[in-house]
Amino acid sequence: MHSSPSRSLSCGLSLPELLVTLALVAALVLAGLPAMADQRLRQQASRQGWQLQADVLLAQSLALSQGRAVRWAWLPASAASTAAASSPGSTTLSCWALLLGTSTGCRCPVPSTVQGEVLATCPSGTTVLLTHALAPPWSLGPTAASVLFDPVRGTATPTASLALQLDGVVWLKHIINISGRVRSCSDQGVAGWPPCSA
Repeated sequence: MHSSPSRSLSCGLSLPELLVTLALVAALVLAGLPAMADQRLRQQASRQGWQLQADVLLAQSLALSQGRAVRWAWLPASAASTAAASSPGSTTLSCWALLLGTSTGCRCPVPSTVQGEVLATCPSGTTVLLTHALAPPWSLGPTAASVLFDPVRGTATPTASLALQLDGVVWLKHIINISGRVRSCSDQGVAGWPPCSA
């Protein structure tokens, strides 16, 4: 009979090997976090941009199909919304709306009621067709507070540039020309949007 020397076989990793492996994995995860946060911002910008563009085009389409002038309007926060924003952790709600009539006196809904289909509030004589809240911390820098779409030709009065911003940086821009066409672009590399500088 042959007797073989007893050998100690080690299975798995030693503690130092395991710690080095975990440190490398943690370093790789931490290196990717800023890129993931940036990608999340780009997705939010794209989602808000598509919604804004769709609502502007819907205003023009409704004007032509209903034979009535439809107004896209950027609305200030309501007094209740501003008061709610003074409490810690809350923000003032901004929104845009599609209206039949003037936008004078119209306000965004209170933030706590936005979860459902809540429309902006307007004085009598103005019909609210649609309200869309802009998700904080995004803001909109329109060059015109409202754009009226003609029911016969679909033209826009006045022309406007709608800049979707975060901390003062323009992420997406929608330019509404006199014919009611919307040209959209992004200089922040948001997927699906051409660069503005081209």
